[in-house]
Amino acid sequence: MKKILALIFSLLIINLANAQNAIAKIKYEEAEEAYAKEDHQTAITKLDEAEKILKSSNSKILYLKILSQYKLAETDFAIFQSLKKNCDTYLKKYENAENIEEKFREVYNISEAVAKYPATQEGFNVLTSKHNEKKKKEQEVLNIQKAAALIAEKFNTWIPTLDGVKIGMMSSEIPAAAARYLDFTKPFAVNKGQYGADRDYTMYTPKYKSMSLKASEGLASISIDKATDQVVQVSKNNMAGGKSSTDYSKKVYDELVAKMKAHFGAENIVENEATKQIDKKSSYYYKTAYVKENSFCQYSVSQSIMHYGGVFGTACTVSETYSVMKVIQ
Repeated sequence: MKKILALIFSLLIINLANAQNAIAKIKYEEAEEAYAKEDHQTAITKLDEAEKILKSSNSKILYLKILSQYKLAETDFAIFQSLKKNCDTYLKKYENAENIEEKFREVYNISEAVAKYPATQEGFNVLTSKHNEKKKKEQEVLNIQKAAALIAEKFNTWIPTLDGVKIGMMSSEIPAAAARYLDFTKPFAVNKGQYGADRDYTMYTPKYKSMSLKASEGLASISIDKATDQVVQVSKNNMAGGKSSTDYSKKVYDELVAKMKAHFGAENIVENEATKQIDKKSSYYYKTAYVKENSFCQYSVSQSIMHYGGVFGTACTVSETYSVMKVIQ
């Protein structure tokens, strides 16, 4: 009877140990997942729980804990002290262990790095302050990059009405009406580096048949990438008028800007305006709205009003410009 009871007790102990090992394994796997998500504090907590269940540690647990603690070492003095202790333990205990040479070297490098950290709480506070400032700047850059990426994504679904001319189309695909309107015999060549362009391109402008304001309505320019033969920029004058056309030009401008804000978000649109007195009778007013600077594309709407005085009256223009030409930094 005693032998049977002893056997049952032994089996219970084995089953309990197996259950504990299984739970510890789950805790370790949860720690790995947390580390992969850069949730290093959770990873440390899960590894502590695994050690508590096992009532000991091992090379896998200790290695992952060291990696996790190293990510937070500059922010917490207690974690820093624990990290130093864990590095010493790992290097002493697993010096002759097989098949962990790369991990051993990594722990050694971490040990060498943290050895240069301040040993006092006061000195460590200075290190933490510098670390936090660095992370703040990195986050600011990341936020800018995310915002730019979001705008770039919005450009993928942005289809301005530019007489059927689209960014990325081949020059041969430009609608016939637009092609006839442009002067392909007198192109304007721009080389890489000029005006901040990062490529060679050719700009085509309209065939002006007269000096009348009406001649400036419609497409204002199309730029073709010389290397790819694709449209990289297109500009259009939506309207041009003479005297008493200021109210209408404002209406056209406001409608186009409203579409921009609805699509890209008002927070991503910048508006500027300026007035310049040319002489006693002449003045120039300019207003523009554009999508915040990003490294992908650019789209803008501008309104210009030239008051000449005398018989010339007031000339108004509202233009759209859409471009994917990057600017050299």
